[in-house]
Amino acid sequence: MQAMSSSRRTAARRVAAVCGRELAELRTSPAFAVIVAVFGALFVGISVGTGLLLRSVLRQTSGLDAPAIDEIVRGVVGGFLVENSFYAVTMLPYSLIVWVFASTLVMREKLTGNLETLLATPLGLSEIWLGKTLALAAASTGIGWLCGALTLVSAHAIVAVALSRFVLLVSAPAAVAAALLNPLFFSGMCALIILIALVKDADASLLPSFLIGMGAMIGLPVAIGTGTIVIGSWILCLYQLCAAGALWLAVIVLLLRSKKERVVLSARQ
Repeated sequence: MQAMSSSRRTAARRVAAVCGRELAELRTSPAFAVIVAVFGALFVGISVGTGLLLRSVLRQTSGLDAPAIDEIVRGVVGGFLVENSFYAVTMLPYSLIVWVFASTLVMREKLTGNLETLLATPLGLSEIWLGKTLALAAASTGIGWLCGALTLVSAHAIVAVALSRFVLLVSAPAAVAAALLNPLFFSGMCALIILIALVKDADASLLPSFLIGMGAMIGLPVAIGTGTIVIGSWILCLYQLCAAGALWLAVIVLLLRSKKERVVLSARQ
């Protein structure tokens, strides 16, 4: 039992070392700095949009009683703008960071020979894969949660100042989908892309990477605009949970079928 516990601690330290190495490279990357700046600008834009939309709603609801105004503000400002924005800012970091970094991190290490050096150490394939996945997932989730939290605080503060009372703008399904299910699903996509890049080649991982980026930046706004996706619904949460489970199951199956030797061979192709 003690030997097993010691082995797990050793494996955890190895994963943490790989994760820390990848996070250090991410932080020093100019592309990562640009992504952070983009989300800073996005937060400002959402805050300004919340104020403008609220002003328009209040002009059109003048003369109504407070409960009626609160309900309209909750439906229009909250349901239309804040919920969708909260969902988007917790999802988009994965699209951008995974799209930019997931396959390129592995490709660069294969080209420089660093990956073969790593594989010659006691590090296992699963430890290398998990460390890289955790690094990208942690960076994406951190940016998404921070921007999402700032968005929620800003929107509620703007509404509270204008109405002189608190109005909850985000429903429980929207909060669960954005804060929990987005990281669960998109970290699975990140894990799949990195694993494909490791055991096959970076080109093979470009298709899922492209799909996640294009699907997020084009497909999601279209689906929301046409009413195909309703962010504040438990049905969406159920679909997203099932999709995340299927994705992680595929990752686990592929990982169990992958061997260290296959990664070495793919690095020499």
